[in-house]
Amino acid sequence: MPVIDTTQLPTTERLPGWKGRVFSTEKMTFAHYEFAAGSTIHEHCHSNEEVWTVLEGELELTIGGDYVQAGLGSVAVVPPNTAHSVRAITNGKAIVADSPVRLDVGGGGRGVVRIDFDSPVSLDAGPSDSIDIPYALYNWGKSRVVVRQVNTKSGLSATLPPPAPTAILDVERPAYCTLDAGGRYSCHISHPELSSMQRSRITSGESVFYVRGAIFYDDTTGARQHTTFCRVYDCNAHDGMGGFVDPKKPGYNYGS
Repeated sequence: MPVIDTTQLPTTERLPGWKGRVFSTEKMTFAHYEFAAGSTIHEHCHSNEEVWTVLEGELELTIGGDYVQAGLGSVAVVPPNTAHSVRAITNGKAIVADSPVRLDVGGGGRGVVRIDFDSPVSLDAGPSDSIDIPYALYNWGKSRVVVRQVNTKSGLSATLPPPAPTAILDVERPAYCTLDAGGRYSCHISHPELSSMQRSRITSGESVFYVRGAIFYDDTTGARQHTTFCRVYDCNAHDGMGGFVDPKKPGYNYGS
């Protein structure tokens, strides 16, 4: 059986704060990571089963709608096609195993799309009798992506609805837009006009006004990627003008 000296493998910083040595066997891919406190891995999903083994330090993982903290000796299992994200609570080390082999021709250089709700939103309807919710798709990765589909939903409820499972889009779609590294694409969501009672319940905290959805895109290797998001309305956002923000709730840190 061959022996691999991981200390002799090249180290790459695939994401800020995540320095790793990666290799693959015939059927599996292994990444030996050293992570820095506060660093994150954005929410994403893939068809591989993934197993995280924490060797040092502590991690916070969101797997689907589940939130866990994993310390020394903990093993976290991510099923195939399940959205997940990671935040390092402390400095530490972990081994991540994927089965089958996880192809990454870009070597950590692929594009990554997130959704930004960085503009104020008024609860009053505009000329079209709807609430206009602007947002932007932003490629903060290192190479071009082709966005294939953007699913969005807005709604009001007494509490934030639980995360919904989302699988990788497995059918062909025409290009929605193309984003080079650092590129942005402006979009908007139209929500039906709110009644005075609905506005009052939102501002008093009795109702949650939320937007959620998923972005499907292809990277330069032709692999299909996926990012989900969830935001809630905060009347105090944008210097009191109001807008959509991260719910800051374990299990809902979509798009981080």
